[in-house]
Amino acid sequence: MTEPQRNASLTTTATNQTLDTGKETTDVQETWADVLLIGTPEPHLITREHLLQELHDATVDVSERILLSWEAKGVLPRPVRRWRDGAPRAFYPVWWGDVVREVRELRDSGVSLEHIRPRVRFLLFDRSRIHSTYARARGAALTAALHYAHVHEKFSGRPVSRVELRLLDADGNASTAFDVPVTPVSTR
Repeated sequence: MTEPQRNASLTTTATNQTLDTGKETTDVQETWADVLLIGTPEPHLITREHLLQELHDATVDVSERILLSWEAKGVLPRPVRRWRDGAPRAFYPVWWGDVVREVRELRDSGVSLEHIRPRVRFLLFDRSRIHSTYARARGAALTAALHYAHVHEKFSGRPVSRVELRLLDADGNASTAFDVPVTPVSTR
């Protein structure tokens, strides 16, 4: 079985308690990817271990047991499962820590899990909208930069080997950088 086939065959089936009745059901639970807007590009992914370390480093009190409990209860959608290092692993978007942090803050302020679930869905909708807009803008900026590189090659007669696009903060520090190889005009 190839890796894409393995990835496609990993579906999360779980026995869980529904929030409203407390009765156990066996069903296929949604993943965070199921909740994103249609057409949203897949975000960069991190493993569960990476997510938990990030939360720990930010002093957010969420253990693996709590995270799995919130997923099993349907408060948080489940992670997507992908093969890595010969075994299926749980993966989350890089921004998932913000969602988990929000759930932790709501729980700490006394909000019930039943009332948190709809708020999480709104957060996911909002994050997917932001991510989609960001991905489209980044793609447009890189396309424009590559086009400019090819026009520059044509008029200057000098080949451009790479395009670097950097965003600088107010102090001049690069907050984001993209470095893209350029295919020479003569070989296209």
